[in-house]
Amino acid sequence: MTGFIDTHAHYNDAKFTHRSGEASALNKDAGPGQSGGEGSSRAAAGIDAAGLGAAGLEAAGIDAAGLGAAGPFADELDAVLLRARESGLIAAINCAEDADTSEICIALAEKYDFIYAACGCHPHNASKVRPGDYERIYGLLKHQKAVAVGEAGLDYHYDFSPREAQWDCFRENIRLSKELDLPLVVHDREAHMDVMNILREEKAPEGRVVFHCYSGSAEMAELIAGQGWYFSVGGAVTFKNARRIVEALAVIPDELLMLETDCPYMTPEPFRGRRNDSSYVPLIAARIAEIKGVETGEIFGLTNANARRFFGI
Repeated sequence: MTGFIDTHAHYNDAKFTHRSGEASALNKDAGPGQSGGEGSSRAAAGIDAAGLGAAGLEAAGIDAAGLGAAGPFADELDAVLLRARESGLIAAINCAEDADTSEICIALAEKYDFIYAACGCHPHNASKVRPGDYERIYGLLKHQKAVAVGEAGLDYHYDFSPREAQWDCFRENIRLSKELDLPLVVHDREAHMDVMNILREEKAPEGRVVFHCYSGSAEMAELIAGQGWYFSVGGAVTFKNARRIVEALAVIPDELLMLETDCPYMTPEPFRGRRNDSSYVPLIAARIAEIKGVETGEIFGLTNANARRFFGI
């Protein structure tokens, strides 16, 4: 059985705990079907395999955004990761929020061979940047398992940081991406045109940007695709009111699509309201397959290939 890549997760809280010896056991585990069998691993992940169809049992996927801040997982991170591995996870991109969580992302990537790091500054923390933080992030991005800058962007829904600070922070992250020739993971919430304008002004390169947890319109998706930029889709696609992302999927090119969880947030149906983790990626893939009228295995195949190409993993 092939596995899946979670391209956006948050497992990197400073309080995460690690029980001696378990990292090596996880690293040696080939992933799907290696601990307790296929059926037990699906059950442990809380996923009804029968609901995925035959192709879902033959192939799992890649979570582009699933391993972010570990706070909600602090007391059981090893168990969470083991469950994700058993459900088919073969790689996850753990996304930082500031210089401190960037360091933790690197530490987790060193500990677990299937976890990779994205280091950068989230718009929520733009006003909290300290002298030397961007230099710290720059140094961390030189690590061999740092595969992207982010997550970075603009958030006009919460506006936890003043917009001027968000703009400056976003530009700094884009410059890091360009200087180090690393892809950029973009957070865009209710700030679509400003995000696009800043990316263009800073000359973000073609094919080196992904809009994580894409929430824009089909029209905006066409503009993004025209730049060769990528889209990562998470649990929101399974929600009953998910009209815009369904419309956008009709115009998003297959070669620019990836999967994510954004865990611990955005848990897909029918488990919405529970804590999310990478083991739920198959539910996201199954819903996208239903929308597109294809087999789930086809979604796993194309999104895995896209994630490997984009992140270089």
